[in-house]
Amino acid sequence: MSSDMDKERDSNMPKDDAKPDDTMISAQSASNAESSKSAEHEVDNTSVPLSRVEGIEMSPKASFLNTDGVDKPEVEPNETVKPHARSKTNGFVDPETTGHDWDGIEEFRNPDPSWLRVLFYICVFFALTYWILYPSWPTPDDQGALQWSSTKELEEDLISIDKVRQKYQQQFDKASFEQIFQDSQLLQFAMTGGRSAFNNNCAMCHGIGGGGHPGYPNLTAGAWLWGGSIDDIYTTIKYGIRSGHPDGRDSQMPSLGKDGVLKAEEVVMLAHYVMDIGGLLEDQSNTYDKAKASQLFAANCSSCHGGDGKGNHDVGAPDLTDAIWLYGSDYETIYDVIYNGRGGVMPYWTGKLSDSTIHQLAVYVHQLGGGK
Repeated sequence: MSSDMDKERDSNMPKDDAKPDDTMISAQSASNAESSKSAEHEVDNTSVPLSRVEGIEMSPKASFLNTDGVDKPEVEPNETVKPHARSKTNGFVDPETTGHDWDGIEEFRNPDPSWLRVLFYICVFFALTYWILYPSWPTPDDQGALQWSSTKELEEDLISIDKVRQKYQQQFDKASFEQIFQDSQLLQFAMTGGRSAFNNNCAMCHGIGGGGHPGYPNLTAGAWLWGGSIDDIYTTIKYGIRSGHPDGRDSQMPSLGKDGVLKAEEVVMLAHYVMDIGGLLEDQSNTYDKAKASQLFAANCSSCHGGDGKGNHDVGAPDLTDAIWLYGSDYETIYDVIYNGRGGVMPYWTGKLSDSTIHQLAVYVHQLGGGK
């Protein structure tokens, strides 16, 4: 009997070389698959009702362990887990949302800070106050509660400037040019007023600072057509040059070639001669007839420019021997001036500017560096 029981027990035990039953392998694989599927649902970031996870039987409240052994928050049945929700035990909670949702993107409720709201109200109050006090919106008289206007402010500024000016104006009007140059305060007064008048009325031709442009004299070089003394400058500014004023300065550079006074080849010789006496003729091998050119110059040019080409202030003829040229020093320009003639115009300023302003302009121009 004992032997029979031992045989039955041995027959129920698996042998070492016996192969696993296929049914047992399938059951074990299914169990592992269910466990893997359950784990995937546990770590998935998407919102899934936990009560609907297959393979998990949930009690009314269930607690799970994550991979690092920390307890997860208890979840009620049918409760949806929010994406990326963090444990309250760790102090991190998703901010409150406004309820707006765009393709799964929610808007957090982030109210503006109190200091920013106070600053906003202050700005609104300031804008409304400014709107009432100043004419920042259309009114019949374009004036606010303060009755302010830009025109009125300009008038007040001009009155205040005139008060300061009157302190020296009467003294300046009575002083001669010699007295002005001897008095540092009067000279400064004249320079300040003259600079302002020059920039407003003269700089467009003579340039800022009086440096000149082609056809407009350089007032800082000391090459004066009509004289560089303070009285000469004052007269030129007051009455102009070829300006049409009866007292204006007047002269004319004739068009020797255009009017047929000289032949074209004679104009060529004369142009080379002018360049020669001005130190501009670099190529001394030029074959122009200098003796004949000198005779042409004496017969047609010396009455204004002088026999030596030094110029004449009485008729506004420039010095042809210095390095200062009104229109240019190249051969083409000099030929054109001789052939066609030139005659610039400077307007007169009497009647347009006060005599005091013209005096200030004369002092300023004289002090630019070229006055005599």
